Amino acid sequence: NIQDMTISLISGYKYKFECTMIQNDNDIIYHDKNGYYGRPFIYGDSYNGNYNGSTVQLTNKFNVSTTDYQYLDYIKYGTTDVCTESSFVRSNYPKTDRFYGELTDYIPTKDGVANIDLKRTAFGLKFIVTPPIDGKLYINSITINNESNSINSNVEVSIGENVLETSFMCTFYEVYKCWQAEDYTKDLTIQLKWERDNGATQTFEKVITVKRNVMTTVNVNVNGSTTDSSLGVKEDDTPMGNENVDMNFNGGDLDDNEVNPNI
Repeated sequence: NIQDMTISLISGYKYKFECTMIQNDNDIIYHDKNGYYGRPFIYGDSYNGNYNGSTVQLTNKFNVSTTDYQYLDYIKYGTTDVCTESSFVRSNYPKTDRFYGELTDYIPTKDGVANIDLKRTAFGLKFIVTPPIDGKLYINSITINNESNSINSNVEVSIGENVLETSFMCTFYEVYKCWQAEDYTKDLTIQLKWERDNGATQTFEKVITVKRNVMTTVNVNVNGSTTDSSLGVKEDDTPMGNENVDMNFNGGDLDDNEVNPNI
């Protein structure tokens, strides 16, 4: 409740506020039963990185440090401890909707208001997958170009099923750089795996560009009769815009063939 966020500040000083807001999406931030949260909510005690990695108990109040210099040194990064069935995994591109903002040189006044403008530091991905003419399709992997990071994908559809539509928000790793940039983008490589009825496996790749505050729709279609492969991009400048990317691949017809060895 933003109306309850009131802090007492000492006059005669200038203050800086760093703020992040995270909304759970497909991923949920790890926390224990006492309300202690993992990354990005861990604190350090110095700017040179000498911290013990302590988790933070999230409460509806400001915690004022009177003896040690402590700060949440991971709120400028997307690194997040994501809940699993048994514990958690650490992800640099979690499926969460993330916002970040700063306010500098704030001078406190009686009944003053510190307004912090938050900016979305996440992008959206939506997959519309047409079932294959045979076998099963998988989005095998989504990797971030020029990085060792990847995005977990759980997309699969088999012959005879309905068209699959699934979407999620994803936080950029460089949250602070994303907040600073006017137009922040990243190139992703989407790898599609097609398991054919005859036991063969074919893979296809497509590089797409995702943008801050834009939902990119990827239309996936494979068949065995067309040789066309196209990439279409449509931008929408409205808040949380939309883009469309088509992934059409020719996997070749699956026809029965008689094999006659020549001895």
